[in-house]
Amino acid sequence: MSKDQRKHPRIDLADEGWRASLTDQVTGAPLGEVVNLSLGGMMVLCPLTLEPENLYQVELTANGPKGEHERFSAGVLALWSMPAGRPGTSWNGLQIIDISAEDARRLADLTTRCAGGEPC
Repeated sequence: MSKDQRKHPRIDLADEGWRASLTDQVTGAPLGEVVNLSLGGMMVLCPLTLEPENLYQVELTANGPKGEHERFSAGVLALWSMPAGRPGTSWNGLQIIDISAEDARRLADLTTRCAGGEPC
């Protein structure tokens, strides 16, 4: 899907000075580094391949350049996976399919602020 076809603005976390990690809430295992994020989903660089069509209950933990800290949980669906440039890693696209109202508000605040060009 091209950028023009996206339903929600996507932010590149590193460009905004943020670092975010994703953890599987069921197993407690780290899943990878969140590269970009929107209200609808995220792209994650993982040390493993997330199987397309699998469901995951995840927690995203993000830290901003000015000491900001965000954390929220969501149910996600793995949409696709492809090898990354580093051996033993893969790019994975995840769609957010379930998120609480409070966590959705926090995610919306973060993505709207960054997508609008304001400091995150």
